[in-house]
Amino acid sequence: MSGRSSILAHLPVVLVHRSPLAPGCINLRELTRFAFKSTFASKGVSPMNANPPKKPAVTVTREPQEVELEDQIRRRAHELYEARGREDGHDLEDWLRAEEEIAGKKTQTVAA
Repeated sequence: MSGRSSILAHLPVVLVHRSPLAPGCINLRELTRFAFKSTFASKGVSPMNANPPKKPAVTVTREPQEVELEDQIRRRAHELYEARGREDGHDLEDWLRAEEEIAGKKTQTVAA
């Protein structure tokens, strides 16, 4: 029994303290709920609106030409990244250069 009591002597003692300011709160979760309710919720009013306003769904559609152009730029930017030896930190440069090259090709095609 002496071996067991020596082990128990090293365990921390946890005291349960009931605060007179937050009755019934014995842990942090309960104290947090109590503090939130007492701070933000008005008496008799729910903190959440029972009928929140509905926002219309927003759908962003892009033209197929825009999607194709972005795919071409993405592929060219990746080629530039690989040509540099996959060195990180130049993604914006690669994107802008690819964009310029692809846009240049489109301009030359339209001008011809």
